[in-house]
Amino acid sequence: MQLRTDEAVAEAFYLIEYSEFTYGPTFHGSPLEKKVDRLLTLIDLVCEMRSQSVISEREMEFFRYQFIRVATDPAIREYLSFLDSFYKRVGMDRRAFPAFQAFSKEQLRPPQ
Repeated sequence: MQLRTDEAVAEAFYLIEYSEFTYGPTFHGSPLEKKVDRLLTLIDLVCEMRSQSVISEREMEFFRYQFIRVATDPAIREYLSFLDSFYKRVGMDRRAFPAFQAFSKEQLRPPQ
């Protein structure tokens, strides 16, 4: 996965990692939006591959920390919430980055 070798993905991830990513009115249409969407698309693809057993749980461990950091970032959560409501408003019957959101929900569920 190109979390660190893809410049756009790395920039978006490090803003999240260091709690420097902010979501607000100036985000939409900005160069940063494209970078964050690229990061989320890559993460969603890996999560989809996991859900289809293309990659194993053992292989998923390599990504887990980064994905949890992204999933728990308040600004990312706000952005995903906006996207979900936008999808609904335009008649889409799915969530934005669905595999990533499903993975996040599963991973962040309190232990039973």
